[in-house]
Amino acid sequence: MIDSISIVIPSYNESQNINEIYRRTIEVIKKLNVKKYELIFVENGSKDNSLELLKKINSENKSVKIISLSRNFGYQSAIAVGLKYSKNDYICVMDGDLQ
Repeated sequence: MIDSISIVIPSYNESQNINEIYRRTIEVIKKLNVKKYELIFVENGSKDNSLELLKKINSENKSVKIISLSRNFGYQSAIAVGLKYSKNDYICVMDGDLQ
């Protein structure tokens, strides 16, 4: 059993995928009966409305964290930032494009 997990999700122009990845991830967390979790979306300077969608999700679920970068620093940098701010026992990195 996993007591606590941080899931880091780099996001760049993923407005079409954000709600679905959130829904699917929460579904799996519930099935696994994870007691404590955080979804850390690293918003990497998107040009679409990704940040607004993430803020809406965060307003409904405070376990969803948002790190908003000032510009696109690249995929690997987004992962590194997310890992740095992860607080739980286990860390998982997932792509924001559902692949």
